[in-house]
This record gives sequence, structure tokens and C-alpha cells, in this order.
Amino acid sequence: MEARHCHQRGEKGDVYPEHDEDHAGTRQTHEESSKDDVRNNGQKTELHANRNNNATTPSDTNIQKDITNKSISLEDFTAALVPYKSVIDISGVPFILEPFRCTLCHQPTSLAPTTKFSQRICDICRIALDADAPLRFLHDIVGKVYAFWLTLRREELCDRIERIDLPGMRTYFGIIEGIPGNKTTLPAITNVRVYDEAGMSLASHALSTEQRGLLEEVLLTVNQCHISLLVLAPLLEKLMYADVDSPVLQVGEYRYQPKHESCYSHCIHIFTLKDGRHFVVSFTDRQLGWYPLIVPYAEYLNLRVKIESVPSMYGLGYVHTETAAALGEPDLISEDERGSSGILQRERWLKVADEVVRRWEEWAKKEE
Repeated sequence: MEARHCHQRGEKGDVYPEHDEDHAGTRQTHEESSKDDVRNNGQKTELHANRNNNATTPSDTNIQKDITNKSISLEDFTAALVPYKSVIDISGVPFILEPFRCTLCHQPTSLAPTTKFSQRICDICRIALDADAPLRFLHDIVGKVYAFWLTLRREELCDRIERIDLPGMRTYFGIIEGIPGNKTTLPAITNVRVYDEAGMSLASHALSTEQRGLLEEVLLTVNQCHISLLVLAPLLEKLMYADVDSPVLQVGEYRYQPKHESCYSHCIHIFTLKDGRHFVVSFTDRQLGWYPLIVPYAEYLNLRVKIESVPSMYGLGYVHTETAAALGEPDLISEDERGSSGILQRERWLKVADEVVRRWEEWAKKEE
């Protein structure tokens, strides 16, 4: 890969958002998340492949509510989830049932997306975008890359996703890790079982076309934040840096501990514009129940990042470079992945990353 998207772009001298004192030293690895990082300042640490750290797993509060209200024991519930690498709690992604919201401000709106790849936005945000060319550029290109990313996930899907309907409980979805190359498809989902507005009784909720689409986005992005950084680096390099008129100065990769009761490590991109503004772009936040794709960095830091954690920031392509290096050094791979499909997953996604620009061009031509 070119120097622009290797780890060196995360070294001293690059433009990163400023942090308050609680987030000082953001290029160091937090003690609780150090196992998620590969080399830090020349020292070898474990490279995590996003196992069981991203899913919207059932929260203790929601489990207790189901068990208290219905006739199922905690032991039976736990046993039912044993086969799954990750479990999706439908209550953890409420935007699925309320899809008519602006993807920028998250306020209700009935306005449909204006183009095939744009996200739904309200009148106020649309006016703001029309007056803000750099943000308009970011909004439009991110929407298109997100649609492409979902297409890649469908084409490469090998995990088995199953619906879990336990007696007297809301709908859950379980993911069983598959072997790369053994293609699978998403299950056909026309309804989910959820509590009523009072939170007392369960009912079957028929999903609209848009609601089904949002649910599929969640299922396609579970445990994929690390993979999105790995795969999309060459494409973002091309789209954000090749055009001299691009308003983007730099794209960084960022790992942090989120304010989420069932996720302890998450990865996102940070876009620095030439006018000095910083935006978080996440192609996998919706798995956590977070709807917007683009959020001002300061707002995201306040809403999503645990104050006591110390995030890790790197240059674009760091995850790709270090994942490739780890394949040649088995001691960088965690013990629970040795002998599992983890290595095969990495090899496959590295291959996809090497092909991503070509596949993007083919996809874009087809979608024109």
C-alpha cells in the first residue's frame, strides 16, 4: 500500500482532533483495550479480530425484563444463546421500528432520500448541506460508500444468521461464525416480536420494506467495524485524496471504548476537512443502535466515548498493514483464534481489500 495509508500517517505531525484532559494521550492504548491492538510503539501485543465485542447483545436490564415478565429461567435463556458468536437484541436497535428519521440530526422526517444512495435527511439539514459544500461532499460520498460496503458484505457473507424466538420473549438474532467461501444469505424477515409502548405485553410487528432494510443493515454490520477499516482503506484513499478539489485533508482510524452496555471496543473513521472541522464516519454504528453515519467529532466524543477510556488513533490503512503483518507472525494472533476460522477470515478480507477499488468501479458502473 502507498505511504499515505500506512501507520506512518498516524505519527507526529498529522492533523488530529484535539482532546480534553480526560482524553489526553489518545495515541496510546488503554489498559482495558490493549488486547485489541497490534504493535504499539514497536511492542507486540495481541491483534483482536472483533470477536464478541461489537454485537448488540442483550443487556442485563432487557434480559431481566423478559425473564421477570415471562416464564423462562435465566439458565434456559443463557443455554439457548450458547451456540452463537453474537446475539442481536431487537430492543437495542430501536431505529428499525422508527425509520423515518433524519440521518444527520435524528429528528423525525417524512422526506424520502433524494438520490439512490443518499440517506434520509430533514428539511433543516438539507438546507444546511446546500450551504456547506464540504459537508455535502462528505455526506454524498459516505452514503455511496456505505451502500457499496453493504453490497460487499452481502457478497462475502459466510456467517449463519438465525432468528431466535424463545417462549414469551422478544425477537433476538444469533450469528454463527462461518468459513469464508461458504456463502450464506440473510434470512427472510417479515416481522419481529416486540413489547408494546407500555412495555408490558408482546406483539408481532410486521416490518415495512424500509424497516426490513434497516434490520438487514444491522445484521450485515455486526462484528464488522474492524473489517470495515481493513477493507475500505484503499477505497477511501482513492476517493478522498486523489481529487485535488476534495475538501478532505485526512482520514484516520480510531479505536475506543464506547458508552454501550454490551460492547467494549469499537472502530470508526475520523475525517478531517481542510477547513479544520472533524467528523466521525462509521459504517458499522448501526449494529450498536446508533443511526447516524456522520457525526461531528466533539458531539460523538461526548455521546459515544467513555471518558475514562484512552482511544487509539492511527493513520488510514493501519489496520490493513498490521493485519497483513500478523498473518506472518502467529504470536500476534490471539489464542482463541488459532485453529479457528479467524485466520481464514483475515486472509479473505485482505484479498477483498486488495480488490476493493476494482469492485467499487464495477459496482459504480452497474449502479449508474
